[in-house]
Amino acid sequence: MCQRVIGIRGRRRGVVEENWLRSRRTWMNSALDHRYMGSDTGSGLYNIPAGRRAAERSVVRGVKLLTPNVKWFEVSAMSDISSDKLSNVDKFMWFILRKKIKSRSNIAQLVRSMMLYGLCHIKTSISVTNGMVWPNQRVVDPFAFYIFPETVSDISEAELVFEDFLFTFDKYRTYVQKGIVEDIPQSDLTKPEWPYHLIERLAYQGITDPTADADQVIQKTKDQLEATSSGFVSLTELWMRRDDALYQAYIAWNIKGGARIVGFFKSEYEQPLYRSVVHRALPGEL
Repeated sequence: MCQRVIGIRGRRRGVVEENWLRSRRTWMNSALDHRYMGSDTGSGLYNIPAGRRAAERSVVRGVKLLTPNVKWFEVSAMSDISSDKLSNVDKFMWFILRKKIKSRSNIAQLVRSMMLYGLCHIKTSISVTNGMVWPNQRVVDPFAFYIFPETVSDISEAELVFEDFLFTFDKYRTYVQKGIVEDIPQSDLTKPEWPYHLIERLAYQGITDPTADADQVIQKTKDQLEATSSGFVSLTELWMRRDDALYQAYIAWNIKGGARIVGFFKSEYEQPLYRSVVHRALPGEL
């Protein structure tokens, strides 16, 4: 399974992701070779790139069309209920939509992703905060999301769907407490290999990967380096369909001895929790 995931990543890395990075560079007004570097106080630092202006005009229009001023729902009384209680329910639903689901922010990210990469993905789930359960939607990074085979037009028809994550060991422990993955001693973790596209996109903004600073002080504080680099977990959440049933698998990559499946179980859902939109979709093409 691990080799299959690596193979699917490699299939897309060449032309497709290079085109995505080219769009990202245009949006950021970044070039691979800078023949002229302006001064720190030059007017070029205050100009909005032409590519970003064109994209953001469409993003603003898309957000306005998909986020009407009126509410998307109506709260009506099923029986004799006071108007105060009805108003409270209405305000609570509005609070969930705008503050917990963050609909406007998600729509802006989805439209911007569509403009830059020609597709967008969103994951719908729940979140637990202070013992309270809330609905949750998260816009997915297209670079970290894969569908196989690429010819399917609907995620529910895909054989494999997976997303790559990079997060701290403390967050991994929350997955362990939920019973999703098995416990791994932090001493068994190695330094994660940060994806090339993440490093490149951070470089556009002048930011290094989170463990790069630790490498600079390797001679001074070796113990601190090991603690910092092993504090991240490279994890893949994979959804696969077998015998008309949906299964979830979790692969940890930066473990001593090689990648290992740390979680595998039959899913309680009928289909993956992801939704995708592709610009100008065609049958047989993603």
